[in-house]
Amino acid sequence: FLIDLLATAPRGAGQELNDATDELLRAVLWSEHLYKLGFSFEYDIKRMKASYSHLKVWGEKSKNLIDVKQLAFTASPNKMPLRCGLAVLTRQVIGCLLDKKQQCSDWGKRPLTEDQIAYAAADGYSLCLIFDKCLTMIDDEEEDVGAGSIVDDAWEVSLSRLKFRARPESFFQTNTAQAEVLVDTAV
Repeated sequence: FLIDLLATAPRGAGQELNDATDELLRAVLWSEHLYKLGFSFEYDIKRMKASYSHLKVWGEKSKNLIDVKQLAFTASPNKMPLRCGLAVLTRQVIGCLLDKKQQCSDWGKRPLTEDQIAYAAADGYSLCLIFDKCLTMIDDEEEDVGAGSIVDDAWEVSLSRLKFRARPESFFQTNTAQAEVLVDTAV
């Protein structure tokens, strides 16, 4: 699902709407029972805090935020460079091209277009697939070396024990000549 903060929590929207948005964000982002996947997540959280500083939820400690970029680096046998974007990481880890045409579209205009929503869905879905693939890579490496978790102790969750399965592969269509994301199937 997509939480559109610009539409639901603009400054001056009123205390009742701000309280409802705080409650929703607390339930989703700060829940100990949900794992939140992001790409350079810390930066996104900082931007949300700055843009929506009128919300109270930012004063709380985040729970179970997983930076898929860092996870991919940890899981990669050759420690792929971290100086890459989500499109490059998607291609490197799962072999699909991620269409980033909507990245520079006007995200301040409402309502969001179907293409923008599909773009957001494709980004989020690719994080799920990369996460799933990285867990498989970590499990395979642990079996090969016979050691405990290779994930740094700083992670609050033992990723090698976390059972997470991505959604059906039908979202991505792989061709032998080229792999590409079919964004229109996301919506």
